[in-house]
Amino acid sequence: MIYRVKTRKGIFYFNPNEENIFKAITVDAPRPMKRSLIAKLMTPNFIDNKGQRRLLPKDKDVFFFEFIPRSMQLRSEWNVEELDDDNLIFTDDSVLYKKSDNRMAVINFQDINGCRFYYNTREYDLKWAFWVDGPERLKEMFRVMLKAPKFLANDRELHFTNIERKLFFDEYIPRVFGSPSKIGTIEMVGI
Repeated sequence: MIYRVKTRKGIFYFNPNEENIFKAITVDAPRPMKRSLIAKLMTPNFIDNKGQRRLLPKDKDVFFFEFIPRSMQLRSEWNVEELDDDNLIFTDDSVLYKKSDNRMAVINFQDINGCRFYYNTREYDLKWAFWVDGPERLKEMFRVMLKAPKFLANDRELHFTNIERKLFFDEYIPRVFGSPSKIGTIEMVGI
């Protein structure tokens, strides 16, 4: 079982069955929050007698439900969800959903002419990860938006990390396209 905690600063994942501390705890959040979490994990408190950075079973709940909220200055009340770990893959810096490996999210913004924004969760190249089905005016706005320098990587290709992609899709697009109050309805469709 995996625990997921959503906060204003990011989404924390905790695998109580994982001994390696860096694999047991991960966060889907902007880079400063990730760096802060790694700094907490590097403290001597979490080194066992063999010099390995891991949590003893008795320490895990204390770490996740007390130390992390306090040290990361999060609210005391956590909204904890239990997830089936059979459908999750933990990586070094993010959590992937196995069920979405061959699917994409379709976001329908009802309040802007019923346009549908398509998001391919498997696509790395920004030009192909997002597209819009709507009036030509909105399509042109979308094309211009994707050329913004903020979305250019070091190699000048249009792509970004998982967390940047999430922020772009959940926050930036609704704001640019005049939908600040809601992000629309999300449905999953096969690719």
